[in-house]
Amino acid sequence: MTLESGNLQAPTCDLTRYGSQTPVKTPPVVFVRDFGAVGDGQTDDSDAIMRAIRSLSSGGTVVFDAGKTYLKRKLVVVKKSGVKLWGYGSTIFSFVTPEQLLSPERGAQVGFFLDAPNTAAYGMTIVTNMRKRPRGLPGYAGIFLTSTGQEAIDNRFEYTSNGVITLGASNFLIARNVVYRTTADGIHMTTGSNNGRVACNVVRENGDDMIAVVDYGNGEPQMGVITIEDNDVAGSYWGRGITVAGGRDVTIRRNKIALTTHAAGIYIVAEESFKVRNIRNILIEDNQILNVESTTPAYNPLNNFTRTQHGAIEVAGEGERQVSEVLFRRNSVNGAGFDGIRVRGNACGVGFSLTEIANIRLSPMRLQINPNDQCAAAVGCSGNRYQGADVVNNCSAIPLPTVTGSPQS
Repeated sequence: MTLESGNLQAPTCDLTRYGSQTPVKTPPVVFVRDFGAVGDGQTDDSDAIMRAIRSLSSGGTVVFDAGKTYLKRKLVVVKKSGVKLWGYGSTIFSFVTPEQLLSPERGAQVGFFLDAPNTAAYGMTIVTNMRKRPRGLPGYAGIFLTSTGQEAIDNRFEYTSNGVITLGASNFLIARNVVYRTTADGIHMTTGSNNGRVACNVVRENGDDMIAVVDYGNGEPQMGVITIEDNDVAGSYWGRGITVAGGRDVTIRRNKIALTTHAAGIYIVAEESFKVRNIRNILIEDNQILNVESTTPAYNPLNNFTRTQHGAIEVAGEGERQVSEVLFRRNSVNGAGFDGIRVRGNACGVGFSLTEIANIRLSPMRLQINPNDQCAAAVGCSGNRYQGADVVNNCSAIPLPTVTGSPQS
């Protein structure tokens, strides 16, 4: 099977920085071929794969042979602690029928559901035949992380709904993955997930946020302690670059975010419409943001195209929801179809320091804040420049907020 993602490779990074090591096969080691998997791309190997996984009573490694393509039509669930999936050099082709796409209650069963502690997916290549965004049950993602101490490293996803999604996971690492043309978010963290690291991934041409933290609910955030760093994301036809929609204690550092044709490059918004929680203590530093809403998507299966008119950096608290303790420092924005930075709504304790801004069609920095009794002081600024000159705006005469971001970083 020819992979459409071609020569895309995730950056090399030292996993010891994130409390991990180079992946190794932990014994006992079993091969899916020994449980009936054929790997010819024609025979449904779902049951054989599940037999291999169930054979490990207390951890071990399930190996897919390099050079083989395994057809899978069912969701594969890992319920034993310590089980690792090892797919280097192989391909999993998850086939979705038209009936599954039209009947969301059935689910497409595309993914691998890691539902036990200390489980991992290493070197898996997961490809589907989907080309339109499915609706309904989340059986369409490539890998699910739902427990503690889990890892998704060196995987490749093409045309899944999400590449990796975390649902209540903790102490997780998502690193060195290539996520290509997902129909929804590339990497999505939600449902109380916490203590996670997302590092050195490449995301390209997907159909919603490229990397997202989403904390659904009302009131104060319940999920967080997440570090998002050294990722390279570009070319989405819908959604934003890197998003925090509800959450706390997040660091977004040294990422390259480019060609977000529909919406913001970095989006820190407590959204009223999607009912997410407040946002607290977010540190965004040393990121490069290029060409936001200034181009059209090279790949766009929706056959329509709209722009949100976000700033390249968008910060907002909507309705009664609030954003506070957010600090941007040493970021660069080059190229935006609308504003370079826009802060609106119920936002306070927000600061911008040493931002380099260039090639903006409208305002380098637009403040549309709505201070209230709980959020009286709004935005502080220091040393921001637009094309070599100081940015002149109506920032408040307040110090920059004290923000720590994720304590793990």
